[in-house]
Order: sequence, then C-alpha cells, then structure tokens
Amino acid sequence: MPGNLKKNLLLIAYKLSVDLLFIGIVFFAVSLLAESLIPGIVTSRVGFSKISFLVVSPLLLSSALAGRLGISLANQKPNKKALAALVFLMIFTFFSSLFRLNIFLNTFILTTAMVCAYFIFKVVTEEE
Repeated sequence: MPGNLKKNLLLIAYKLSVDLLFIGIVFFAVSLLAESLIPGIVTSRVGFSKISFLVVSPLLLSSALAGRLGISLANQKPNKKALAALVFLMIFTFFSSLFRLNIFLNTFILTTAMVCAYFIFKVVTEEE
C-alpha cells in the first residue's frame, strides 16, 4: 500500500475509535445513572465489567493509533460548565445511593468524597 493511503486508513480508524470511545462513555454514564436510581437494573443484566471493556478497548486503540500517527492532545483547560454538571451528578448519585443512611453520615461521606475528588483533580491538572 502507498504511504498516503495507509496513513489515511489509520486516520479513519483513529477517528472511528474516538467516536466509539465517546459512545462508550455516554453509555457508561447513562448506565451509572440508571444504576444509582434503580439499583440492580444494569448489573443484573449486563454488568459493569462489560461496559468498562466497552470504554477501555477504544481508549487503548485510539491511544495506540494516535501514537502511530503522531497525534498529541493539546493541554486544554477544563470546561467549567461540564465540571459543574459532573459535580452535580456526583452529588445526586451519592445522595440517591446513600438515601437510607443517616443524614450526618451521608454528609460526611459526601464531603470526604468531594475533598478526595478535589485533590485528585489538582494532582491530575498540576503543571510541572
């Protein structure tokens, strides 16, 4: 195969794997939300290991293809609106999954999780 055709095929495969990764992440988020609302609805039928495989395999494929194509992701600042939506979703998930617990224990667990999430976010986005 000529070099240009091979590069174009790799680029098409890369774009398809990124699209599949996006679909897998959306499906994972929807199934996580459904599982938090009605416990057992997803895990009794599909299981999170299969859904995780649906997310991890395109991630590995797109990473390998990006390395072969020389594509690097630019450092981007996090989107504040998306971060606020994720924080709201996390709070909603915690409160709905811990609904039967004492409110003080629920608040303590939520606060601890938020502090851990903040420090993980700081470590991940830390510049050298």
